[in-house]
Amino acid sequence: MTELARHLEVTPSSLQRELESLVASGFLLRRQDGRRIYFKANTESPVFPELKGLVEKTVGIVPELTAAIEKFGGRIKLACYMDRLLGGEEHAVSDMDLMVVGTLRQIDLLPVLRNL
Repeated sequence: MTELARHLEVTPSSLQRELESLVASGFLLRRQDGRRIYFKANTESPVFPELKGLVEKTVGIVPELTAAIEKFGGRIKLACYMDRLLGGEEHAVSDMDLMVVGTLRQIDLLPVLRNL
């Protein structure tokens, strides 16, 4: 909690209050293992799909991918992506498929995608 509070530039006590509020409202799930407390998104929450979409559009891969594609100017006419989740859940090894239509060579695109 202290590490996360430091990263978010808030006090641990205010972060704890906010997290507990999110648990109480059903947005987060809380699990304790000894002194460690784990939080994760409640995928059963009725608003989870909308919140996930909002996060993806603002701080997820979409803005990063959009910025990378814009560097190529008009050489990319269309780019579409699709998440491929293992068992319907995101994991560190989850990946995505990307389709790019344009006059760009794959060799030009690969270094940019590798950085993403």
